[in-house]
Amino acid sequence: MGQKYKNLIVALLMMLVMPVAAEAANLTLSAENREFNAGDEFLVELRLDSAGEKINVVDGMVNFDASKLEVRDISTGGSVFNLWTRTPVYSNDSGKIFFTGGTTQNSGNGKILSIVFLAKSSGDAEINISPDSSAYLADGKGTKETLTTASKQITINAGLKQPAASDAWTKILASDKTPPENLNVALGRDSSMFGGKYFLSFSSADQSSGVNYFQVQEGDLPAINSESPYVLKDQSLKSQVKIAAFDKAGNTSVIVVDPAKLKAKSFGLWQFIVIVLSLLLIGVTFIKYKKKKSSKA
Repeated sequence: MGQKYKNLIVALLMMLVMPVAAEAANLTLSAENREFNAGDEFLVELRLDSAGEKINVVDGMVNFDASKLEVRDISTGGSVFNLWTRTPVYSNDSGKIFFTGGTTQNSGNGKILSIVFLAKSSGDAEINISPDSSAYLADGKGTKETLTTASKQITINAGLKQPAASDAWTKILASDKTPPENLNVALGRDSSMFGGKYFLSFSSADQSSGVNYFQVQEGDLPAINSESPYVLKDQSLKSQVKIAAFDKAGNTSVIVVDPAKLKAKSFGLWQFIVIVLSLLLIGVTFIKYKKKKSSKA
């Protein structure tokens, strides 16, 4: 590794261990309005107020009243996070939304995601952020930082029986003609992950409708939907890999990489950041899985 990159990595690590502010960070919810008619679709934004904290990973859960509300879609367009080990997923049966995301920037502060809700029936409905949600500091150690969380009360009036599309979301989808940007790929390998196998970490950003999903095609194998990281089937690194990023509006960006060349390249700062943060995100997910498994034992 060249001295130039060593100096950059040292600088990055120094940045990650900077002291952090003592104020608690906050997860908040904001909606277009407080009242809607039954049958309306509306947007709710989940936002992170870091309050001066150096936060680069959040593992969160949002609860909603499934008897009165239904999630129609979730967008990460314009999110402060650009890496996800668990892209936002939801269950309209249990009334829960889960996500684990992070940023390669020093700290995330701003919108995390947008939720498109359908108001199903009249009455008062609550949307709240689980107090079990947590953040991890950019201090080089992945120190856990408890978040203060909020709730949002929505009043649904008797009204239309058929869904009325949210003007905001409809306009976003109609105006989004730009494919996902900054599709970056890095090759990683760590003895503590995936049995020491090579994997690809990739990320992209979409400021309008948000990245919807990734497809990976390795050599002549069929293309499959995959989240990052992707463990290579061909550990000899001889097969080219095509990665496509799709946004919610259907726009696509594609990149073709040669894993052997990624291995041979000088280890760049971007690759270092992506792999380190990816390992942190994977670690967060793995720890939660082990806790969940042990609690069932």
